[in-house]
Amino acid sequence: MKYGIITYTSAQNWGGILQAYALKKYLSDIGVDIELINYRAFDSRWFKPRKQLKDIIFSILKYSECKNRIESYECFRKQYMGLDGPVFTTHEELKTLNSVYDAFITGSDQLWNCETEICYDFYLDFVQDSKKKLAYGPSFGQDKIPEQFEQEVTRLLKRYDVKSVRERSGQRIVERLTGEKIQVVCDPTFLLSAEQWDSVRNKHIDESNYIFIYTTQVSGRVVELVKAYKSQHSSVRIITPYALPGIKAEVKKDIGPAEFLSYIKNADYVIGTSFHAVVFSLIFHRDFCVVPHSSTGARVNDLLGSLGLEDHLIGLEFDGVFPFINVDYQCKLDEVIRDSKQYLNSILKKE
Repeated sequence: MKYGIITYTSAQNWGGILQAYALKKYLSDIGVDIELINYRAFDSRWFKPRKQLKDIIFSILKYSECKNRIESYECFRKQYMGLDGPVFTTHEELKTLNSVYDAFITGSDQLWNCETEICYDFYLDFVQDSKKKLAYGPSFGQDKIPEQFEQEVTRLLKRYDVKSVRERSGQRIVERLTGEKIQVVCDPTFLLSAEQWDSVRNKHIDESNYIFIYTTQVSGRVVELVKAYKSQHSSVRIITPYALPGIKAEVKKDIGPAEFLSYIKNADYVIGTSFHAVVFSLIFHRDFCVVPHSSTGARVNDLLGSLGLEDHLIGLEFDGVFPFINVDYQCKLDEVIRDSKQYLNSILKKE
């Protein structure tokens, strides 16, 4: 049986690309005939206009680095993800894949997020009723979905033959809408070992004595944390892909997926708002703290809560003491990974 995965494959987003690679890699390694659908044209913009003004200025000044970042993304997508074939953009184009694949998988990340609208493609609306439809670990990104989308999301969810979610918040949403018992699974990036991730990172990145700052949302709390850490460790450098107001840092605009892995692995400490910054800090056993995103913080709250690492969440109160990794979390994480692999193996065996 041949499977096609639809997930984030075109965005300039480190976590999105790496989780897509991880699911394909793991399934391929266990003998599944699997491909990633090259969904939408790759986002080759060299800066995002919604970022802070300071960061836009850095993007302009470092145009050549931005070009290198885009090339790094494209290289990773082609070399490791097999995304060098035709691009599928429209609903009608996606329908033609019914003649290519026997079954379809909605991958992970915020594919079911419907804060403002429903992305029907990620709900496999283009797939024929006769085709098998599975979901491995998609996220809503929130604790609840807008009431106006509930009826349509319910219809779409009930078309799946098998479905799982990445967070307990998503589990509650799907169980309430469908009345079905839903499995919670780990993010696909956890399916690969630290050694496997080390094999695809850019080993030419040999920086040391730095903290890595990855903010998907800039806030006063993040700036405060960076300044506090710097005041306690005066010799440490600050490396970030995005310029922060009031922070003197080394802004790296040439970070692709392979480079991102190296900057996390080699960091003394990681501060951010990103779910996947937390994930790879855990995988590489890096110390970290995180300020949950104001609208999608449910993802990281659920993850750290399940591992007993709530003290790594920095809310309105901060006493100046930075949390450090307690290795006790590893047993809980290993159990979640083992259960997720068993779940994947069982549903694919049934198919």
